[in-house]
Amino acid sequence: MNSPVNVTGLKDRNVATMEVCTTSYPHPDGAALSREYASGSSKVYCYKGDGAGLNDINGTERDGYGVYIPGATACHVLWSNGYEVPASKRPNTKPAPSPGVVVPTSPLIWRPVNSNVPVAN
Repeated sequence: MNSPVNVTGLKDRNVATMEVCTTSYPHPDGAALSREYASGSSKVYCYKGDGAGLNDINGTERDGYGVYIPGATACHVLWSNGYEVPASKRPNTKPAPSPGVVVPTSPLIWRPVNSNVPVAN
């Protein structure tokens, strides 16, 4: 948790259908930059497609057709508050306004899945 890279050293292969905006540059998994902009004193970088991010309720990567990629290397979990939970690679989120929003001025790191906020897919 809180790392920009996977513990196995493998890159995220999830195909993000939504743009993922973050302060992380370059992208830790080599995703293609789609745009960049300034937000206050922060520079925000946006990525889409292969490896851009992951926030699936099961912690599992999907291909370009939205189909789950088979195998243990495509399924991610982490420990949070003493529980093993599905993991996501995403920027931070905040709960308000409901149902929540992405905080693009945060780094792209491994965090627990947030099923209330659409990120990546």
